[in-house]
Amino acid sequence: MRRLLPALLLTVLFALPSAAYAQEQAEEEAVTSGAGYEPDQRGVEDDAEAGTGGEGTFDGGDDQSSGGGDTYEPDQRGIEEEGRERQESQPMSADVEEAVSILQGESGYAGGGIGSSGVGLEFYFWLGGGLTGLDAIEGDNLLLPTQASSAGGSFGLTLGVRVGPVTVGPRFSLTVEPSFLLGAVGLDALVGLIRGPFVPTLRVGLSYAFVSPTAEALPSQNVADGLLVELGAGFRAHVGAGFFLGGELSAGYLALFRDEVPACVDPCTDGGAFDLRRPGSAHGLMGRLQIFAGWGF
Repeated sequence: MRRLLPALLLTVLFALPSAAYAQEQAEEEAVTSGAGYEPDQRGVEDDAEAGTGGEGTFDGGDDQSSGGGDTYEPDQRGIEEEGRERQESQPMSADVEEAVSILQGESGYAGGGIGSSGVGLEFYFWLGGGLTGLDAIEGDNLLLPTQASSAGGSFGLTLGVRVGPVTVGPRFSLTVEPSFLLGAVGLDALVGLIRGPFVPTLRVGLSYAFVSPTAEALPSQNVADGLLVELGAGFRAHVGAGFFLGGELSAGYLALFRDEVPACVDPCTDGGAFDLRRPGSAHGLMGRLQIFAGWGF
């Protein structure tokens, strides 16, 4: 036993450094191959920076994106365009659609008359009153001085063919005043400014006009005639089944002429400037306020 003890001591002395060296080698291998290992990241960082510089695109067949993991931003343009198309394709409500169509002037009013689109017929009767000055601009031997101007009432009838917002047709009117009768037969054009149940209108008329004196007329005093041009602005309110009511304020220009009466029966003059044996002329003005009722179909 005593002979073996030195050998055992020598073995222990040589074995301890070897074990320490082996333990150090094992620890170094664990550091290099375990959680503490940090590989070279320079290439990966360069790729990530290059990917964040542009718009990322997604490959449906691959789990990776060209721009890197955390920095990937998919292209949203197609999704946004599809959203806008869906919003535009959604149907509008009836109220909104009607308002848009009226503002754009693309749909007509279905109640008949000038407030509707398409082609149709209409007629209306009107009455009103106003002032007339047959020589308001200029007068020369047309009528007696007491017959030149007056206030009175008027009435008439209008027929028309409607094409869209425009109605064109004949117009007949008669103005009854204390000094004279003024009649007119002509052609009217009426334009509806909008479409709907309430329609502002503009009217222009061109008529043949005639004047027959009634106050203090001379025995041989003849009728003067000429031209009447009218311009009016008003409105129409459609009340249903094609019927409408309305009003208008109008102004007119008169150009009248009278032939001479060579073989007049005395008296041929009023004792002044007026003389039936000479021709006469006048340029006058008139104003009317009228209401009307009619039907269109």
